[in-house]
Amino acid sequence: MAANEESMGLAAFGTSGDWQVEIDQSIDGPEVWQLQIEGRALLINCGISGADVVVQLLGFLDRQTNGSASDRFRIASDTEILRDDEFGDRFFIHVTGKEGTTVRACLVSEDVQHLRQAIAQAKAELVRDQVLS
Repeated sequence: MAANEESMGLAAFGTSGDWQVEIDQSIDGPEVWQLQIEGRALLINCGISGADVVVQLLGFLDRQTNGSASDRFRIASDTEILRDDEFGDRFFIHVTGKEGTTVRACLVSEDVQHLRQAIAQAKAELVRDQVLS
């Protein structure tokens, strides 16, 4: 292991349908958090600022809007989720890589509900373990 790599351990896990959410936390060294979201055709692993991002993401998915404008939540510096302004049950996960490379995945209805449930399970584990209050 390189000197700048931290050992990571699973802090929380959630699953629903074809969706899994993992939150990893550094075991030693500086505090580092990672979020992994995995679905049928999607795997995203990104660094996050802390466990509270899980609470904020869940709140974003649960928030009702009037549908007049798209809404977005930045998960990490290169990853965000956007609420569609046309259909209330459609979201896009948008990942921007180096040199402007962009990947966008569309989530609708059932996938959104399963992702939301997986995130809620992971949040419950973080609360149970007193990582979150």
